[in-house]
Amino acid sequence: MDKNYFENQSQWEKVLAILNQEQDQQVDHTDLSPEERDLLIELRQIKALSESYTEIHDFNTDAKWHELRLQLQPSKTIKKLWDVTWIKYAAAILIFLSALIYLKVHRDKTGFNTSTAQKDFQPGGNKAILTLANGKKISLTDAQNGQLTKESDIIITKSKDGQLVYTMAPSVIPNKTAQLNFNTIETPKGGQYQVNLPDGTKVWLNASSSLKFPSSFASAQERTVALNGEAYFEVVHLNNKPFKVKMKGYDVKVLGTSFNISNYENDGFIATSLLTGSVMVDAKKNGGVVLVPGQQAYLDAKGGGLQVNTIDVNNAVAWKNGDFVFEKAHLFSIMKKIERWYDIDVIYEGSFKGFNYSGQVSRQQSLITVLDMLAATGRMKYKINVERKEVILMEN
Repeated sequence: MDKNYFENQSQWEKVLAILNQEQDQQVDHTDLSPEERDLLIELRQIKALSESYTEIHDFNTDAKWHELRLQLQPSKTIKKLWDVTWIKYAAAILIFLSALIYLKVHRDKTGFNTSTAQKDFQPGGNKAILTLANGKKISLTDAQNGQLTKESDIIITKSKDGQLVYTMAPSVIPNKTAQLNFNTIETPKGGQYQVNLPDGTKVWLNASSSLKFPSSFASAQERTVALNGEAYFEVVHLNNKPFKVKMKGYDVKVLGTSFNISNYENDGFIATSLLTGSVMVDAKKNGGVVLVPGQQAYLDAKGGGLQVNTIDVNNAVAWKNGDFVFEKAHLFSIMKKIERWYDIDVIYEGSFKGFNYSGQVSRQQSLITVLDMLAATGRMKYKINVERKEVILMEN
């Protein structure tokens, strides 16, 4: 948008009035000039951003706004036209407006594009591969809804809402001496999936994760599954048959509870967060602990033993509910999650020392929307290599 648009107070008043009226009624836009239509589109986007993000730290709004005013030199002060229903959005809109204008001015000066004319990458979705005990692979991404196969006495079904469901065939008595048949479900980068195990336990798998489990627990002494990556569990209680999640050098044992485990190898830690019930964490050489709701057991691969912290467990399962949530998280940690969800690779040009952020954003936003929010702090910029599916980050 050309800076002259910002010098015309009447255009601002006209467009802001329309944006305000759009809350409650249809508005006639036929008398808008091309410049005013462009301004309306940008303000709609800014409003959407202000409603999607709760907070982004490390952005000095006053300093950036003062800098913008010196650069753009508006002829008049824009008066406030929002009614009471807009007051709660006003501060956020001002922040994002100033940030986005700053980014555009900075791009124009440096020739470095962050979003304009770049191909976007859409968020992940329900994608997974199921490997049966006989080695047969089924793409759950492409398979039709309904019954996929039958393994012994278990019917395996794909539901219409993207779930893999294991159920005992009708009128079948569980065979308590049958050999265990193990299945594996794997999600790729940009994928997630829900599995309903034969005992009724529900498991949500995050991107780049895998879960190995028996198709029936009837003949098992305990219900044991193996996890790589991240998953949220809602375990059904069964008397005398505990549920165990096994990882490399680390087990979690439960009777009936809900919890989240993050176990990505390239993260360098294992974190078990308990929402309800009780779990026993056995970190083998690093000790063990029994968690109560609201606690997290954290094991760093670099050493230091098993730590128990009190956390906001809702943040630990935000991914399962469709959000990214960061609390003073370093940029490297944030970008690992973004890599997995958008199926891209990140290249760093700079040390990015002290680049910590706090905030929340929907996982349904496009990649560029998320990157623009990080870049709006004024501390970093990015570009995208579409062919290589790479994001290059650079310090400002």
